[in-house]
Amino acid sequence: MLILIHCVPIAQVCSLVGSLSVMCVKAVGLAIVETARPNGPNDFRSGLTYIFLAALLVCVAVQMIYLNKALDVFNTSVVRATAVKTV
Repeated sequence: MLILIHCVPIAQVCSLVGSLSVMCVKAVGLAIVETARPNGPNDFRSGLTYIFLAALLVCVAVQMIYLNKALDVFNTSVVRATAVKTV
């Protein structure tokens, strides 16, 4: 039980940053769709698209770092069970 208590914050960080990365992927996807549409605006001229793209890269990097930290310290079955319970 002591192992699960220490594993939960790491899994929560991964889950929180994962939800932010979903929003960033949605924003970048919408920018691509709007740009590809005939007579549509070029959303890649907007700085907001690049902000979301940079935020996406940061979120994915943070997720990978914390997931690797959890897998270095804990067993795979513990990290998987904890990640499922926190979501």
